[in-house]
Amino acid sequence: MRSALLRAAASAVAAAVVAPLSASAAQAAPPDRPRHSTVGESTPAGSEQAASWGQIIEAVGTAYSIYKKYSDDGGMTLEEATTQILGAIDGAKSEIIAHIDAVAVAEIRACAKTAVLNYADIGSMSPDTKQAFALSTTSCAVRAETLIGTVSDQAAIDQLGFAMNAVGPVALMARTHAGFSTAELAATLVDGSEATMERLATDCTFDWQVDDNPNHYYIVYITCTAYNGDKGHTTVWRRWVSGPEPTIPSQLYASAVEDALVNTSYELAKTARQVLLS
Repeated sequence: MRSALLRAAASAVAAAVVAPLSASAAQAAPPDRPRHSTVGESTPAGSEQAASWGQIIEAVGTAYSIYKKYSDDGGMTLEEATTQILGAIDGAKSEIIAHIDAVAVAEIRACAKTAVLNYADIGSMSPDTKQAFALSTTSCAVRAETLIGTVSDQAAIDQLGFAMNAVGPVALMARTHAGFSTAELAATLVDGSEATMERLATDCTFDWQVDDNPNHYYIVYITCTAYNGDKGHTTVWRRWVSGPEPTIPSQLYASAVEDALVNTSYELAKTARQVLLS
């Protein structure tokens, strides 16, 4: 048995495609270690955390989708888009606010919470107030995006990535109401989402089950661990004839990376990126 430790970047590209194994290596994964994640979901706290993230991803993803549909001339008025986004946010508002309250950077925590709470009143704001709101929410999202690229602590990156995308749809709609352009902000949100995905790296171990297989194809058990201790697992078959341990392409264990990151802002960033680039 041989094992190695690799710092694996959870990039959008690696997470998007899982390449097939070669025909000569295609065998069913052994039943004792199928793909799965171990994120504490057997406990009430773990289940509640997973459910909370699911509600947030659905709400923010829906808000981004409504904005995108409106901005792409999807057959709805500004008022309809505003109301639908408000409905999406309200569906998970307590969960969103709870996660914002956990953000350690005080300025981001304050501006993100203010943006989410004030969005409900955007329809009754004066033109000057709408412009001020657009500028403040834009500043909040851009500041969070900037910090994602500069801080080193993964917990902080996780929190900032969440805050940026919680504010993102609000800032885009606020700019729309104010008559401001949105293309550059949308691009910034994509950049910040990609940075979040890349910087929430996981530690992955590769456990080769080397035996007397004459074709030198072996089972490799892969376990990826996120900064918060959550783990994702997968199994692949790879060939190792001789020499140093072969590198396993990251797309083959992208599922384990994503499973390990299920209770982080990784999936939210992935959703935001996909919608904004669609």
